[in-house]
Amino acid sequence: MSAQRIAIVTGAARGQGAAIVRRLRTDGFLVAAADVLVEELRAGVDALGDPGVMAVTLDVTSAQQWSAAVADVVEKFSGVTALVNNAGVLHRATLSDETQAGFERSWRVNCLGPFLGIQAVLERLRGSAGAAICASSGRPRLTGPGFCPSRMLMKFSVCSIWRWISGIVLVAL
Repeated sequence: MSAQRIAIVTGAARGQGAAIVRRLRTDGFLVAAADVLVEELRAGVDALGDPGVMAVTLDVTSAQQWSAAVADVVEKFSGVTALVNNAGVLHRATLSDETQAGFERSWRVNCLGPFLGIQAVLERLRGSAGAAICASSGRPRLTGPGFCPSRMLMKFSVCSIWRWISGIVLVAL
């Protein structure tokens, strides 16, 4: 396995995800920028003009797409040492106003997505020195606004999954 640090960043087409890609590259990582917003993602990666950054089409709610994405990253960069679960949707609704469809869509991206990502890279990370998983969606809090129940569930769920992982640095921003 390569000593090079190699990160997959989800939700990398714009905003915070794109900034994370640039920062990791500045810090010496090879970076797989992943997103479902394919045109925006490719335009952003092309604008960087950096062979150390690759665009990866990824719907984080698809186990098959996770498998393909990890295979593409390993083929190009020879490994994966970090996963940044940045993809997310903010669906604002109070608990009493939330709909099943709204909750499920948010849950699929915000909770199932990180779970599938962790599952897809876990064995590769276990074999890497300095491996890390980051959830940029935040640490769970018991206090806060009375909206976004699906987001709060995601925060608790992802942090709970981490309790079962050993030997990997786990970071919640």
